[in-house]
Amino acid sequence: MEDIKNGILKCLSTFQTGVKVYDERIEQGFDEPCFFVLIIDGAQNREFNRRYMRTDSFDIHYFPDPNNPEKRREC
Repeated sequence: MEDIKNGILKCLSTFQTGVKVYDERIEQGFDEPCFFVLIIDGAQNREFNRRYMRTDSFDIHYFPDPNNPEKRREC
C-alpha cells in the first residue's frame, strides 16, 4: 500500500504547483495550503480458490490558505 500512497502523493504534488503534500508522518505545525494523505484501512476477502480481493481506503484532505478570502471556492 505504500507504493499506492506514494503514487497518490506524487500525483497530488503535480496537481497544483506550490502546494505541499504531507502523509501520516506529519507532526503539528504544517504549512497551508496543503494536501494530507492517510491510509485508512484495508480488507482482504477470499474470492475463489487462491484468489483474494483486496480493498484499501485512503483519506485525502485539502487545507486551503487561511488568508484567502475565497477559501470555499479554492476547495
